[in-house]
Amino acid sequence: MLEKRTREFLVSKILSGVSYFKVKDKIYKISNPNTETRYLGEYLADLSGDQVKFKELMTRKEAKETLHQRGLWTPKNDADLEAAEKNLEDFKVELFKNQYNTKAQKTLRSRIKGTNNAISEAMLKKDSLDHVTFESYTEVIRDQFCIAMSIEDLDGSKYYNPDTFFDQNSFLMEIAYSISKGELNVLQYCRELSQADPWRSYWNSAAKENVFGKPSSELAISQRTMIVFSKMYDNSRQSPECPNDEVFKDDDMFDGWMILQRRNQESKKQKETVDKLADQKGDEIYMMADNKQDAEKIYDVNDLQNRMKIKHREGQIKGAGDQITREDDLRDVRMKINKELTEKFKGGR
Repeated sequence: MLEKRTREFLVSKILSGVSYFKVKDKIYKISNPNTETRYLGEYLADLSGDQVKFKELMTRKEAKETLHQRGLWTPKNDADLEAAEKNLEDFKVELFKNQYNTKAQKTLRSRIKGTNNAISEAMLKKDSLDHVTFESYTEVIRDQFCIAMSIEDLDGSKYYNPDTFFDQNSFLMEIAYSISKGELNVLQYCRELSQADPWRSYWNSAAKENVFGKPSSELAISQRTMIVFSKMYDNSRQSPECPNDEVFKDDDMFDGWMILQRRNQESKKQKETVDKLADQKGDEIYMMADNKQDAEKIYDVNDLQNRMKIKHREGQIKGAGDQITREDDLRDVRMKINKELTEKFKGGR
């Protein structure tokens, strides 16, 4: 947890939208580039990319193929990464469900940490050639230009000129570029900062996302991130199923609650769609599927109770063989029919 002084420093930095650095006893400022500067950076990067000598660089698609050919990153690795990301979500959901079980929490937190590490290692491996690709090169040109155009001294004097950028001494730009990349580290604190003072006082006293006094297109990434987290927590506290404060203080546990809410909403929407398509409502969903993937999607629409019913029926059919030829041969269907007949008989007396 961040100390009060650190929170105040970081919030002031984010609110200002600038960074300072010192070279030879002179202080310089890096401001967030406006939309026109960013567009000019994109344009110049495209022009640089059109030069023949840079065409020798491989594209990201070619880099992916190279890794595949060398067996360094294959479709199986993609599938494993996707599975790891799904497992991470599942662990976080279970962590939320076990918020009162400290023993289970310890195991789940260990799994979350291990899975996060595995995903990070996998992503490094997957992107191992990205820095030598054509796209990466043009992105660096764009970013360095935008940073250079954003450098000025405390008197407001600019150092670089757009017309002569490629011919000017790059020393100051390289320092500023390195600093700006390091500034991305502040993003890791945005989530914590968004839930505490002094940020909350600024956020609540202003018109929420207008706290920075400029359009979203002009905001720095740290500023946009603060707005996203602040709105996320505000909306969560207004939810009818809002978790307790302890969950809000635990990022992984809160993620689990959010994932669970998202999955429930997705399941509800899918079921409503399938109900309309299948013209049925209430009971388990059965539809014709052309392949295994579609069958799994239809199966996932069912809630836990109906999934168990489907599994139970599959077991009956497999065990009974040719003895079950109609739906009313199934045990739960017979029980339902008998119950309906009994209720009808009672009502007719």
